[in-house]
Amino acid sequence: MKRASARNDLKDPAYLFYSKAGGTKYAATQIGLNIKDNLAPTGKDRYFDGKVAVEGGTAGLVTCRDQSKVFSKDRKTNKVYRDDPHAKRNASRYTMRLEKGAAGVWKVSSVYVTEGVKECRP
Repeated sequence: MKRASARNDLKDPAYLFYSKAGGTKYAATQIGLNIKDNLAPTGKDRYFDGKVAVEGGTAGLVTCRDQSKVFSKDRKTNKVYRDDPHAKRNASRYTMRLEKGAAGVWKVSSVYVTEGVKECRP
């Protein structure tokens, strides 16, 4: 998703390959917002405390995400917009469902995000 946003490419093959259904819809929405506002991501994105449960051809992944050092950069001016480091999005929990495809590749099929999670604070 970050690569697609950085490249301003809603048809980027990487996120399309590793997602399906709701996962693709979530990613396309996020990428589309960056494209619409002419922004690209910059900075350091951190995921931590990941937990995975696998059952057959499906898996659940729950992880925390710290975006306190991720910023948006205007593509035309290169101006970087810095958010409040204590913003809710800096302590988010991602709950994802993955499905194993015929080629053995795990694809994200749904994403649910909860912002402002105390346990996910950096």
